Amino acid sequence: MVSTQRRRLGLALVLLLGCGSSGAHHSASPHFDLQKSLQLSGTVTAFRFVNPHSYIYVDVVGSDGRVVAWRCELPSRTMLERKGWTIGLFPIGQRIHIAGAPARRESQVCYTEHITTEDGRGLAREADLSGGGTPAGSRNDLPAAGEPVVMDEEGRPDLSGLWVASGRPFRLLPIASLGSPSPTAEGKKAAQDYDQRFDDPALQCSPANIIFGWTHDQNVNQIIQTRDSVTLRYGYMDLVRLIHLDADRHPKDQVPSLGGHSIGRWEGATLVVDTVGFQAGVLVPMTGLQHSTQLHVVERFTVDRRARTLIRHYRLEDRLYLREPYEGRDVLRLTSEPYRNFDCLELSGNNNIRQTQGVRQ
Repeated sequence: MVSTQRRRLGLALVLLLGCGSSGAHHSASPHFDLQKSLQLSGTVTAFRFVNPHSYIYVDVVGSDGRVVAWRCELPSRTMLERKGWTIGLFPIGQRIHIAGAPARRESQVCYTEHITTEDGRGLAREADLSGGGTPAGSRNDLPAAGEPVVMDEEGRPDLSGLWVASGRPFRLLPIASLGSPSPTAEGKKAAQDYDQRFDDPALQCSPANIIFGWTHDQNVNQIIQTRDSVTLRYGYMDLVRLIHLDADRHPKDQVPSLGGHSIGRWEGATLVVDTVGFQAGVLVPMTGLQHSTQLHVVERFTVDRRARTLIRHYRLEDRLYLREPYEGRDVLRLTSEPYRNFDCLELSGNNNIRQTQGVRQ
Protein backbone atom coordinates (compact mmCIF):
# COMPACT_ATOMS: atom_id res chain seq x y z
CA MET A 1 0.00 0.00 0.00
CA VAL A 2 1.27 3.44 -0.89
CA SER A 3 1.38 5.74 2.13
CA THR A 4 -0.44 9.07 2.19
CA GLN A 5 2.89 10.87 2.42
CA ARG A 6 4.19 9.03 -0.64
CA ARG A 7 1.02 9.85 -2.58
CA ARG A 8 1.34 13.54 -1.74
CA LEU A 9 4.99 13.52 -2.82
CA GLY A 10 4.04 11.89 -6.11
CA LEU A 11 1.38 14.50 -6.75
CA ALA A 12 3.82 17.29 -5.89
CA LEU A 13 6.30 15.94 -8.42
CA VAL A 14 3.61 15.79 -11.07
CA LEU A 15 2.66 19.40 -10.40
CA LEU A 16 6.29 20.54 -10.52
CA LEU A 17 6.85 18.79 -13.83
CA GLY A 18 3.49 19.69 -15.29
CA CYS A 19 5.02 22.30 -17.57
CA GLY A 20 7.59 19.89 -18.91
CA SER A 21 7.34 18.38 -22.35
CA SER A 22 7.25 14.85 -21.10
CA GLY A 23 5.33 14.69 -17.83
CA ALA A 24 2.80 11.92 -17.43
CA HIS A 25 -0.09 12.38 -19.87
CA HIS A 26 -2.38 12.50 -16.89
CA SER A 27 -1.58 11.88 -13.24
CA ALA A 28 -3.68 9.46 -11.26
CA SER A 29 -5.04 12.02 -8.81
CA PRO A 30 -7.63 13.70 -11.10
CA HIS A 31 -9.12 10.30 -11.91
CA PHE A 32 -8.71 8.29 -8.70
CA ASP A 33 -9.14 9.29 -5.06
CA LEU A 34 -5.70 8.38 -3.75
CA GLN A 35 -6.64 9.54 -0.25
CA LYS A 36 -8.95 6.53 -0.01
CA SER A 37 -8.08 2.87 -0.19
CA LEU A 38 -9.97 -0.25 -1.13
CA GLN A 39 -9.38 -3.98 -1.00
CA LEU A 40 -11.14 -6.47 -3.23
CA SER A 41 -10.80 -10.16 -3.99
CA GLY A 42 -12.23 -11.87 -7.01
CA THR A 43 -11.79 -13.94 -10.13
CA VAL A 44 -10.01 -12.65 -13.22
CA THR A 45 -12.31 -12.37 -16.25
CA ALA A 46 -9.91 -10.49 -18.58
CA PHE A 47 -6.53 -8.80 -18.71
CA ARG A 48 -6.39 -6.03 -21.33
CA PHE A 49 -2.66 -5.58 -21.89
CA VAL A 50 -2.81 -2.33 -23.88
CA ASN A 51 -1.58 1.27 -24.19
CA PRO A 52 -1.94 3.86 -22.74
CA HIS A 53 -3.18 1.94 -19.68
CA SER A 54 -3.70 -1.76 -19.06
CA TYR A 55 -6.73 -2.98 -17.14
CA ILE A 56 -7.46 -6.13 -15.20
CA TYR A 57 -11.12 -7.18 -14.95
CA VAL A 58 -12.31 -9.05 -11.86
CA ASP A 59 -15.63 -10.51 -10.75
CA VAL A 60 -16.13 -9.90 -7.04
CA VAL A 61 -18.79 -11.67 -4.95
CA GLY A 62 -20.40 -9.27 -2.50
CA SER A 63 -21.68 -9.98 1.00
CA ASP A 64 -25.14 -10.44 -0.48
CA GLY A 65 -23.90 -13.12 -2.85
CA ARG A 66 -24.20 -10.96 -5.96
CA VAL A 67 -21.36 -10.88 -8.48
CA VAL A 68 -20.03 -7.39 -9.26
CA ALA A 69 -17.70 -6.72 -12.19
CA TRP A 70 -14.69 -4.51 -11.42
CA ARG A 71 -12.14 -2.88 -13.73
CA CYS A 72 -8.77 -1.89 -12.25
CA GLU A 73 -6.17 0.28 -13.99
CA LEU A 74 -2.47 -0.47 -14.44
CA PRO A 75 0.41 1.28 -16.29
CA SER A 76 0.88 1.05 -20.04
CA ARG A 77 1.69 -2.17 -21.85
CA THR A 78 4.97 -0.62 -23.01
CA MET A 79 6.12 0.08 -19.46
CA LEU A 80 4.99 -3.26 -18.09
CA GLU A 81 6.56 -5.24 -20.94
CA ARG A 82 9.89 -3.66 -20.04
CA LYS A 83 9.34 -4.96 -16.53
CA GLY A 84 8.76 -8.49 -17.78
CA TRP A 85 4.96 -8.54 -17.55
CA THR A 86 3.15 -10.64 -20.16
CA ILE A 87 -0.41 -11.11 -21.40
CA GLY A 88 -0.50 -14.51 -19.68
CA LEU A 89 0.35 -13.17 -16.23
CA PHE A 90 -3.28 -13.23 -15.05
CA PRO A 91 -5.10 -16.27 -16.51
CA ILE A 92 -8.87 -16.11 -16.71
CA GLY A 93 -10.33 -17.82 -13.67
CA GLN A 94 -7.40 -17.04 -11.39
CA ARG A 95 -8.24 -15.70 -7.94
CA ILE A 96 -6.46 -12.45 -7.03
CA HIS A 97 -6.56 -9.77 -4.37
CA ILE A 98 -6.20 -6.11 -5.35
CA ALA A 99 -5.25 -3.21 -3.09
CA GLY A 100 -5.80 0.20 -4.56
CA ALA A 101 -7.87 3.38 -4.67
CA PRO A 102 -11.38 4.06 -6.03
CA ALA A 103 -12.18 5.99 -9.20
CA ARG A 104 -13.68 9.43 -8.73
CA ARG A 105 -16.56 9.28 -11.20
CA GLU A 106 -17.34 5.65 -11.86
CA SER A 107 -18.18 2.83 -9.45
CA GLN A 108 -16.47 -0.58 -9.59
CA VAL A 109 -13.33 0.98 -11.06
CA CYS A 110 -10.02 1.22 -9.23
CA TYR A 111 -6.39 2.28 -9.38
CA THR A 112 -4.17 -0.75 -8.78
CA GLU A 113 -1.40 -0.39 -6.23
CA HIS A 114 -0.70 -4.04 -5.41
CA ILE A 115 -1.89 -7.45 -6.58
CA THR A 116 -1.62 -10.72 -4.66
CA THR A 117 -2.16 -13.92 -6.68
CA GLU A 118 -3.82 -17.05 -5.30
CA ASP A 119 -0.43 -18.69 -4.75
CA GLY A 120 0.62 -15.80 -2.48
CA ARG A 121 2.81 -13.96 -4.96
CA GLY A 122 2.78 -10.19 -4.48
CA LEU A 123 3.09 -7.76 -7.39
CA ALA A 124 3.50 -4.03 -6.87
CA ARG A 125 2.06 -1.73 -9.54
CA GLU A 126 5.35 -1.54 -11.47
CA ALA A 127 7.02 -4.70 -10.16
CA ASP A 128 10.14 -5.74 -12.06
CA LEU A 129 9.65 -9.31 -13.26
CA SER A 130 12.45 -9.22 -15.81
CA GLY A 131 15.16 -10.38 -13.42
CA GLY A 132 17.15 -7.23 -14.01
CA GLY A 133 16.55 -5.78 -10.58
CA THR A 134 15.44 -2.44 -12.02
CA PRO A 135 13.81 -0.13 -9.45
CA ALA A 136 10.12 0.41 -10.10
CA GLY A 137 9.56 3.32 -12.43
CA SER A 138 13.14 3.42 -13.76
CA ARG A 139 13.53 3.06 -17.49
CA ASN A 140 17.16 4.02 -17.86
CA ASP A 141 18.29 0.41 -18.31
CA LEU A 142 16.95 0.07 -21.86
CA PRO A 143 19.53 -1.71 -24.01
CA ALA A 144 21.93 0.63 -25.78
CA ALA A 145 22.85 0.21 -29.42
CA GLY A 146 26.48 -0.47 -30.20
CA GLU A 147 26.55 1.04 -33.68
CA PRO A 148 27.95 4.55 -34.05
CA VAL A 149 26.19 7.25 -36.05
CA VAL A 150 27.39 7.22 -39.66
CA MET A 151 28.50 10.49 -41.27
CA ASP A 152 28.44 11.13 -45.01
CA GLU A 153 31.18 12.79 -47.08
CA GLU A 154 29.81 16.23 -46.27
CA GLY A 155 29.88 15.60 -42.53
CA ARG A 156 26.13 15.18 -42.17
CA PRO A 157 24.95 12.37 -39.88
CA ASP A 158 22.59 9.59 -40.87
CA LEU A 159 19.96 9.83 -38.15
CA SER A 160 18.37 6.52 -39.12
CA GLY A 161 17.90 4.24 -36.16
CA LEU A 162 15.96 3.57 -32.98
CA TRP A 163 16.03 6.32 -30.37
CA VAL A 164 14.67 6.52 -26.82
CA ALA A 165 14.54 9.45 -24.41
CA SER A 166 17.54 9.59 -22.11
CA GLY A 167 16.66 10.71 -18.59
CA ARG A 168 14.04 13.39 -18.02
CA PRO A 169 13.83 15.89 -20.89
CA PHE A 170 14.16 19.59 -20.13
CA ARG A 171 11.02 21.57 -19.47
CA LEU A 172 9.90 24.36 -21.76
CA LEU A 173 11.89 27.50 -21.07
CA PRO A 174 10.92 31.01 -22.19
CA ILE A 175 13.59 32.83 -24.15
CA ALA A 176 13.10 36.19 -22.43
CA SER A 177 12.84 34.97 -18.83
CA LEU A 178 12.88 31.84 -16.68
CA GLY A 179 9.17 31.77 -15.83
CA SER A 180 6.66 29.17 -16.93
CA PRO A 181 4.95 29.39 -20.34
CA SER A 182 2.19 32.00 -20.10
CA PRO A 183 -0.78 32.57 -22.40
CA THR A 184 -2.10 35.76 -23.92
CA ALA A 185 -5.66 36.90 -23.24
CA GLU A 186 -6.73 34.94 -26.33
CA GLY A 187 -4.83 31.91 -25.09
CA LYS A 188 -6.57 32.09 -21.72
CA LYS A 189 -9.93 32.33 -23.43
CA ALA A 190 -9.14 29.27 -25.56
CA ALA A 191 -8.22 27.26 -22.45
CA GLN A 192 -11.11 28.28 -20.22
CA ASP A 193 -13.24 25.24 -21.05
CA TYR A 194 -10.36 22.76 -21.01
CA ASP A 195 -10.53 20.15 -18.25
CA GLN A 196 -7.64 17.72 -18.20
CA ARG A 197 -9.81 15.00 -16.66
CA PHE A 198 -11.95 14.84 -19.79
CA ASP A 199 -10.04 16.69 -22.53
CA ASP A 200 -6.54 15.23 -22.23
CA PRO A 201 -5.54 14.31 -25.81
CA ALA A 202 -4.46 10.86 -24.63
CA LEU A 203 -8.12 10.05 -23.99
CA GLN A 204 -8.64 10.43 -27.75
CA CYS A 205 -5.43 8.46 -28.46
CA SER A 206 -3.63 11.62 -29.57
CA PRO A 207 0.02 12.49 -28.79
CA ALA A 208 -1.04 16.12 -28.13
CA ASN A 209 1.68 17.71 -30.26
CA ILE A 210 5.06 17.08 -31.87
CA ILE A 211 7.01 18.28 -28.82
CA PHE A 212 5.23 16.35 -26.07
CA GLY A 213 4.88 13.06 -27.95
CA TRP A 214 8.54 12.71 -28.96
CA THR A 215 9.73 11.83 -25.46
CA HIS A 216 6.60 10.87 -23.53
CA ASP A 217 6.94 7.71 -21.44
CA GLN A 218 10.24 6.92 -23.18
CA ASN A 219 8.63 5.02 -26.03
CA VAL A 220 11.12 3.99 -28.73
CA ASN A 221 11.08 6.26 -31.79
CA GLN A 222 12.31 5.32 -35.25
CA ILE A 223 14.02 7.66 -37.72
CA ILE A 224 14.27 6.78 -41.41
CA GLN A 225 16.51 9.07 -43.45
CA THR A 226 16.86 9.28 -47.21
CA ARG A 227 18.41 11.83 -49.52
CA ASP A 228 15.14 13.78 -49.88
CA SER A 229 13.36 13.22 -46.57
CA VAL A 230 13.53 12.26 -42.93
CA THR A 231 10.64 10.30 -41.41
CA LEU A 232 10.04 10.46 -37.67
CA ARG A 233 7.96 7.57 -36.35
CA TYR A 234 6.90 8.37 -32.80
CA GLY A 235 6.60 5.41 -30.46
CA TYR A 236 3.92 7.30 -28.53
CA MET A 237 0.52 7.20 -30.23
CA ASP A 238 2.07 6.18 -33.60
CA LEU A 239 2.44 9.74 -34.90
CA VAL A 240 4.39 9.88 -38.18
CA ARG A 241 6.07 13.06 -39.44
CA LEU A 242 7.61 13.52 -42.87
CA ILE A 243 10.34 16.16 -43.07
CA HIS A 244 10.85 17.34 -46.64
CA LEU A 245 14.51 17.96 -47.47
CA ASP A 246 13.74 18.70 -51.11
CA ALA A 247 11.52 21.75 -50.48
CA ASP A 248 12.36 25.29 -49.47
CA ARG A 249 8.87 26.56 -48.63
CA HIS A 250 5.58 25.40 -47.16
CA PRO A 251 2.56 24.96 -49.45
CA LYS A 252 0.05 27.80 -49.35
CA ASP A 253 -2.99 25.51 -49.45
CA GLN A 254 -2.03 23.00 -46.78
CA VAL A 255 -4.70 21.61 -44.47
CA PRO A 256 -3.92 22.16 -40.76
CA SER A 257 -2.98 18.95 -38.99
CA LEU A 258 -1.65 17.75 -35.65
CA GLY A 259 1.86 17.26 -37.03
CA GLY A 260 1.89 20.25 -39.36
CA HIS A 261 4.08 20.53 -42.45
CA SER A 262 7.84 20.21 -42.00
CA ILE A 263 10.70 21.23 -44.24
CA GLY A 264 14.31 20.58 -43.32
CA ARG A 265 17.75 21.75 -44.29
CA TRP A 266 21.28 20.94 -43.21
CA GLU A 267 23.44 23.51 -41.50
CA GLY A 268 26.69 21.58 -41.36
CA ALA A 269 25.98 18.56 -39.14
CA THR A 270 22.72 20.03 -37.77
CA LEU A 271 19.31 19.23 -39.22
CA VAL A 272 17.09 22.31 -38.94
CA VAL A 273 13.37 21.60 -39.23
CA ASP A 274 10.76 24.33 -39.74
CA THR A 275 7.14 23.32 -39.09
CA VAL A 276 3.89 25.26 -39.54
CA GLY A 277 0.32 24.38 -40.46
CA PHE A 278 -0.84 23.05 -37.12
CA GLN A 279 -4.43 22.58 -36.09
CA ALA A 280 -5.18 24.33 -32.79
CA GLY A 281 -4.63 22.14 -29.76
CA VAL A 282 -3.03 21.60 -26.37
CA LEU A 283 0.61 22.47 -25.87
CA VAL A 284 0.89 21.23 -22.26
CA PRO A 285 -1.82 18.63 -21.50
CA MET A 286 -1.35 18.74 -17.73
CA THR A 287 -1.97 22.48 -17.45
CA GLY A 288 -4.18 23.00 -20.48
CA LEU A 289 -1.90 25.60 -22.11
CA GLN A 290 -3.20 25.94 -25.67
CA HIS A 291 -1.64 26.73 -29.02
CA SER A 292 -3.37 28.19 -32.06
CA THR A 293 -3.03 27.52 -35.78
CA GLN A 294 -0.31 30.19 -35.74
CA LEU A 295 2.10 27.92 -33.86
CA HIS A 296 5.54 27.91 -35.47
CA VAL A 297 8.13 25.34 -34.36
CA VAL A 298 11.81 25.26 -35.26
CA GLU A 299 13.76 22.16 -34.23
CA ARG A 300 17.51 21.65 -34.45
CA PHE A 301 18.71 18.04 -34.37
CA THR A 302 22.38 17.41 -33.58
CA VAL A 303 24.28 14.23 -32.76
CA ASP A 304 26.90 13.50 -30.12
CA ARG A 305 28.69 10.61 -31.82
CA ARG A 306 30.72 9.62 -28.78
CA ALA A 307 27.67 9.38 -26.51
CA ARG A 308 25.47 8.15 -29.38
CA THR A 309 22.80 10.68 -28.43
CA LEU A 310 20.46 12.85 -30.46
CA ILE A 311 19.86 16.32 -29.04
CA ARG A 312 16.81 18.26 -30.15
CA HIS A 313 16.63 21.97 -29.42
CA TYR A 314 13.22 23.45 -30.14
CA ARG A 315 11.75 26.94 -30.27
CA LEU A 316 8.01 27.56 -30.23
CA GLU A 317 6.31 30.79 -31.20
CA ASP A 318 2.59 31.52 -31.25
CA ARG A 319 1.80 35.22 -31.34
CA LEU A 320 -1.91 34.63 -30.87
CA TYR A 321 -1.86 32.37 -27.78
CA LEU A 322 1.61 32.73 -26.21
CA ARG A 323 2.99 35.91 -24.67
CA GLU A 324 6.52 35.17 -25.84
CA PRO A 325 8.48 32.44 -27.65
CA TYR A 326 9.65 29.41 -25.68
CA GLU A 327 12.49 27.01 -26.15
CA GLY A 328 13.68 23.74 -24.68
CA ARG A 329 15.57 20.60 -25.52
CA ASP A 330 15.49 16.86 -25.09
CA VAL A 331 18.04 14.10 -25.46
CA LEU A 332 17.54 10.66 -27.01
CA ARG A 333 20.01 7.82 -27.24
CA LEU A 334 20.37 4.94 -29.63
CA THR A 335 18.83 1.72 -28.38
CA SER A 336 18.62 -1.87 -29.51
CA GLU A 337 15.11 -2.19 -28.14
CA PRO A 338 12.77 -2.62 -31.12
CA TYR A 339 10.20 -0.12 -32.29
CA ARG A 340 6.71 -1.23 -31.35
CA ASN A 341 3.42 0.20 -32.54
CA PHE A 342 1.62 1.92 -29.69
CA ASP A 343 -1.81 0.66 -30.85
CA CYS A 344 -3.69 2.93 -28.45
CA LEU A 345 -6.88 1.53 -26.92
CA GLU A 346 -8.34 3.85 -24.30
CA LEU A 347 -10.42 1.92 -21.74
CA SER A 348 -10.96 4.53 -19.03
CA GLY A 349 -14.72 4.52 -19.64
CA ASN A 350 -17.13 6.84 -17.86
CA ASN A 351 -14.50 7.86 -15.32
CA ASN A 352 -13.04 10.19 -17.97
CA ILE A 353 -16.21 11.28 -19.75
CA ARG A 354 -17.67 14.69 -18.97
CA GLN A 355 -21.11 14.44 -17.40
CA THR A 356 -23.86 16.89 -18.33
CA GLN A 357 -24.83 17.39 -14.71
CA GLY A 358 -23.22 16.97 -11.33
CA VAL A 359 -19.59 16.58 -12.38
CA ARG A 360 -17.66 15.81 -9.25
CA GLN A 361 -14.62 18.08 -8.82
